[in-house]
Amino acid sequence: MKKLGEVAIIYRGRLIRKEELSPEGNIAVLSVAHVTPGWVRLPGEGDQDRIPENDEDMTRYQVLPGDVVITSRGTQLRAGVYREMSGHENATRKNGPAQHQKQPSAVILSANLTGLRFQDEVFAEYANIFFNSPQGVHQLTTLSEGTSGINLGKKQLESLLIPWHSREIMAAMAARYQNALQAREAAIIQAARDWKVACDEVNALFDETQEKAFGDVTEEATRLLNVWQRVQTIVPTKKMAPKPKVSKKAKDRLLIELD
Repeated sequence: MKKLGEVAIIYRGRLIRKEELSPEGNIAVLSVAHVTPGWVRLPGEGDQDRIPENDEDMTRYQVLPGDVVITSRGTQLRAGVYREMSGHENATRKNGPAQHQKQPSAVILSANLTGLRFQDEVFAEYANIFFNSPQGVHQLTTLSEGTSGINLGKKQLESLLIPWHSREIMAAMAARYQNALQAREAAIIQAARDWKVACDEVNALFDETQEKAFGDVTEEATRLLNVWQRVQTIVPTKKMAPKPKVSKKAKDRLLIELD
């Protein structure tokens, strides 16, 4: 076991006031909404909260790729590793119609978040796995001083005990976790695409203006019906058994008459 303060630098986020927010700002603000179990990522540039740069030293709040971000205030306990956008994501957003902001010069944490910086990327990935485990959630919840939510101070986090293994074991755990996390994310993205295509196809049947581009409505309805029939051969709909009729008779006898 090791104390978190022995293996990580812990830093708090900055209080952001509404009047500070500006779409022309060059410092992006990371909030609780950007933290999901396992990873942290900024949203589309048009949806980022930003503040303008001033004389204040923002490096004390700045989050860097590989830092673990954890909610220290609020109603939900979340933890993830902050990652930069991939090259594909960057290219997609730069070519998108909503692109109107430059890349931020820095990304800082809001006051409801706490950052953890480790010397080794493997340590960060391992700590992230621990914080998202039932044992980690229990320890963090126990440390919290909040009666109706999360309230974790820096000193409390520094004293948090983490099970510690060899680097090889932690690296193997991190690899297994990341592979599963990426597969889950890819499956969710593909499922969302399939759902949109299916909705577009079905909804087009209600739009008479789309009939020419969509083809013969009767033919398309037949195709969709065939798809449904194929689904039923794989996962047939359960047929409900008829409910028995119950009639009470004298004394303690109970007769059940089936339909």
